[in-house]
Amino acid sequence: MTDGRRCVVVADVGGTFVKSALFDTEGNLLPGGIVETRIDSGGTAETIARGFHAVARRMATHADRVHAVVQAIGISVPGPFDYEHGRFLMNHKYRTIKGIRIRPWFTDVFGPVPIRFVHDAAAAMMGLMTEPGMERYSRVAVVTLGTGLGFAMAIDGKVQLNGQGCPTISLFDRPYRNGIAEDYVSRRGILARYREYSGNHETLDVVDVATLAQGNDAHALTVFRETGTMLGEILRPVLIEQGIECLFIGGQIARSARLFDCSLRAALGVIPSLHAVQTVSDFTILPLRGAFLATR
Repeated sequence: MTDGRRCVVVADVGGTFVKSALFDTEGNLLPGGIVETRIDSGGTAETIARGFHAVARRMATHADRVHAVVQAIGISVPGPFDYEHGRFLMNHKYRTIKGIRIRPWFTDVFGPVPIRFVHDAAAAMMGLMTEPGMERYSRVAVVTLGTGLGFAMAIDGKVQLNGQGCPTISLFDRPYRNGIAEDYVSRRGILARYREYSGNHETLDVVDVATLAQGNDAHALTVFRETGTMLGEILRPVLIEQGIECLFIGGQIARSARLFDCSLRAALGVIPSLHAVQTVSDFTILPLRGAFLATR
């Protein structure tokens, strides 16, 4: 490390991949871009630990390559999670490391640098609030669709968090139909309904169902239309209650938003406060930017 330039390691933890990058102290993405490291959230504790160590080592090598010194680490993580102590509290993902502190998996590589954990939807909201034009809205929300269902909102530019560092409103575990919201508008909900309707029990992911829908597969089209309707039914009372003016849709499943946009808008109906519903075309950078902001 020759010039002593300082940087921040940022990571966004998902159920299948951990995305990581380096930002300079002004919040600019450093050369090398965003790196994806595959991780199995349903794996053994040893496998998951190896995956996180791999993320840390890759970022350490990245920092050496760009001649930078890591001064802090920001990590975006879905809940339930202990954001103060850095422990997974989930039962459906990362369950084999529930209650285990993951901070040492990074300090083993980087030494005793400050590490800040932030809820992934809150991180995305923080990233969104830095986008041009956001000052037009005083009440903004983001819903994230992927392995899970996330939600966060900001009032007058400030992301709303509770004392545990989580968004003040949680959608994923709200009672809905015969279960909870996340059972229906998430990866597992989409795949379960497609298998039920089509009788196809091959190993498929949401991207495969989206490809089938784009090819006019009737079952796949139905599943995505239903996803929009269900998401609208889940969101509508919250958007009305909170007076949300702009709603953003993000996450991996949002890449297929055109397949459920019409049914979503129909289910939302007319909400007097709501002026805009937007799909985030490149969602990847937002939680990383929010993780950076959490370290400041």
